[in-house]
Amino acid sequence: MNKFLVALFLTIPIISFSQSNNFLQFESETIHLGKVRKGTEVNSEYAFTNISDEDVVIELVSTCECTEAEWPKFNIKPGANGVIPFVFDSSKKEEEEEISIDVMLKNVDQDGNPVMIFLYYDYEY
Repeated sequence: MNKFLVALFLTIPIISFSQSNNFLQFESETIHLGKVRKGTEVNSEYAFTNISDEDVVIELVSTCECTEAEWPKFNIKPGANGVIPFVFDSSKKEEEEEISIDVMLKNVDQDGNPVMIFLYYDYEY
């Protein structure tokens, strides 16, 4: 049984994501929405600058069911600015919490790992 588990572990591909971000610099990685009335929608955005010397492509932005986000679908040139706007629908949450917005770049780090950037926002009822 132990040999089977070792063999299984060695055959399962391990995917690691780089959390070091040398591509996009955000004005803030955490946004505090403040007091929100339950049932309302709140709009906000994460502003960023491409601080790398290469084009950056945001491949995917993942959110929870209470949040809708958009992102640039084009190459972000070095030095260029952009935004990731989002809408929080408070009717889909019962209590205060911190929400994660995960940004996956098409770019890879120096080790060839995909780059993930974790952004957060919170609110109060």
